[in-house]
Amino acid sequence: MNIKRILRDNWQLLVIFLGLLSVLVIAWHYVILRHNTALKNQVYIDLETMANTKIRYITERLHEQEIFAGALARDPGFNAVVKAAVSHTPAAGLKMAGLDIKKFSFTIERKGYQITVFNPEGTVAGVYPGNTAPEDYSENKEYFKEAARTNAPVFVDLHRNDSEASVCLGWICPLGSGSKPKTPQAMVYVGIDAARDLYPLIEYGTALNKSAETLIFRREKDSILYLNNVRGNKESALSLKIPLTRSRVIAVQAVQSGNSTFEGVDYLGNPCVAVARSVPGTPWVMVSKVNSEEVFAPLKSFDRAMFVVFFAGLGFYSILGVMFWKRKNEIMLKASNQQLQTAVQKVIINEDALKTAKEHLHNIINAIGDPVFVKDHDSRFTLANDALCSIIGMKRENIIGKTLGESLPEDQMEHFLEVDKMVLKSGEENICEELLAGSDGKTLTIVTKKTRYVNEHGDKFLVGVIRDITERRQIEAAMMQADKMSAIGQLAGGVAHEINNPLSVILGFAQGINKKILETDPLYVPLKSIEREAVRCKNLIENLLTFSRTSETSKKNEDINRLIEDALSMIEPQIKINKIVLVTELGAGLPGVLMNRNQVQQVIVNLCSNAIDAVSGCAEDRRMAIKTRSVNDNFIEISVSDNGPGIPPETQKRIFEPFFTTKEVGKGTGLGLSLSYEIIKKHNGTIEVESPVKDPLNSIEKKGAKFIVRLPVN
Repeated sequence: MNIKRILRDNWQLLVIFLGLLSVLVIAWHYVILRHNTALKNQVYIDLETMANTKIRYITERLHEQEIFAGALARDPGFNAVVKAAVSHTPAAGLKMAGLDIKKFSFTIERKGYQITVFNPEGTVAGVYPGNTAPEDYSENKEYFKEAARTNAPVFVDLHRNDSEASVCLGWICPLGSGSKPKTPQAMVYVGIDAARDLYPLIEYGTALNKSAETLIFRREKDSILYLNNVRGNKESALSLKIPLTRSRVIAVQAVQSGNSTFEGVDYLGNPCVAVARSVPGTPWVMVSKVNSEEVFAPLKSFDRAMFVVFFAGLGFYSILGVMFWKRKNEIMLKASNQQLQTAVQKVIINEDALKTAKEHLHNIINAIGDPVFVKDHDSRFTLANDALCSIIGMKRENIIGKTLGESLPEDQMEHFLEVDKMVLKSGEENICEELLAGSDGKTLTIVTKKTRYVNEHGDKFLVGVIRDITERRQIEAAMMQADKMSAIGQLAGGVAHEINNPLSVILGFAQGINKKILETDPLYVPLKSIEREAVRCKNLIENLLTFSRTSETSKKNEDINRLIEDALSMIEPQIKINKIVLVTELGAGLPGVLMNRNQVQQVIVNLCSNAIDAVSGCAEDRRMAIKTRSVNDNFIEISVSDNGPGIPPETQKRIFEPFFTTKEVGKGTGLGLSLSYEIIKKHNGTIEVESPVKDPLNSIEKKGAKFIVRLPVN
């Protein structure tokens, strides 16, 4: 009971200590925050007032200039003077005496306007006052085009007059502005000197303090151009530029954010607070700013005093806290020792049980024949059973903690990661058919089922199960190919029967006529050509009939190796002529195969002839190989391979179709492989193609193609 009472007292004291400390921290933070906020708000109000006042003055001045420019352009008397000026050689000045133009001369001189007249081509025809040098507008042709197009005054932004090196702005008006649109006969520019009429308006007013400053600027491509002189640099107008990449600069923030208040740095990098306002009718942005250090200087002494008070209180309460905590720990230590001994015994028991359960679960997962895996939220493997290690050909320690991005093809990896992210995000189960690069280099067709698991801590994991359906897809493809070949065979047989009868008549008449005429007869050569091509067509029809014939042919038990040797003797001259290296590996003691000798030999000859044609295109190092072996004592496997250019995947899909050939016209009928496919099928065997494959003489390099024929043993 004493221990409980002491613990209760210490806990109450700790709560009081933490409560007083929290109140002290909150009070200190609140006072500092109120002072900072109040001072900052007052600075923003002063800056906004100053900026709004100056914008009003500037807007009124520009509006007054625009009104005067429009009135001047529409005045009949001034129009007459301008027409007279543009019809002669450019004069030193406009003759302002006479007519009704007199009424403008007082305003022009009082306001300090500079009047320039341009002919329709944009060249200066005259200026007023006459002793003023005309500006060069060769780089501002777009203003003239815009004024001519709209037939209204166009604002000419701040620019530097090359002749006087002064900063100017103004308005360009077409002659007779405001009347019915037509091609103007002249342009009138009413300009002012910014140093005389604009900059004083910006600098007008009492400054908040020494660092207060008002600037105007506009955006030019990827930078900010300052339009008036900054403090300490009298030549910065229209020359100082700040790149947009300097996002902390207040000028960049003002252009990107528009009317706003913000903190940043000025053109010199000094921290400051500022207010930005857009100038109506112009691309300008005005910023009134003041340095932060100068504004918040009064707060520094207050902050230091509050800092001392806070840490003094914190130290006092910390000492009390340490004393009470020390007393509490002495009491708790005795009770904790006894509890620790009991907990250690429970942990030992639980560890043994957990180890046994973990081993049991590990054995169950590895006993599953399908690959099973678990990934974390970054698609890194946290679990992989033996079946997964086997299918991808990697050890478990090389899989756990990795995504296998460096071991799988890039396109496959991108697809897996995309599905992983979708399942982890949505929580919906995903079942899809995918392609996976197997451990033997072959591409497997798999069905992957992925689900999301969330543990008690909220961590998301992806649980996946893989089913290899490569063999099933191959069987389905073979069945589809067999159905297609059967349909094509029936069609080919019908066509062959229909053509065979009239072709026999043509061949018979051609042979009969040839026997009755001499070789010197002019018709002898054409008739011989008819006979030759008719025989060629007859052979093609016989192949079609063989392809379509479904009746059983005579079969007997044959030695496959001897059959291959006889077939090679038939094509041996072609091999020597093309300088091909032939590799033969005929398995010893192979059982006999029930077959039609002529048909199977035709298949071997067709495959070897195709291999010869494939390697004949190689400049050198031409190789082919033919091998036989027993497969599980149930099949005899015959493989014909070459190191030619190989067969593209899209061609492999159609290679056994009748009349499909990649050879030149006249060099192939497209029936060789389709006929071979039909013959092997009638022998209850299979024929398939692989490309690329290992080189016949070099087991490392992969190129060329290999045809594999499997025939059942008797």
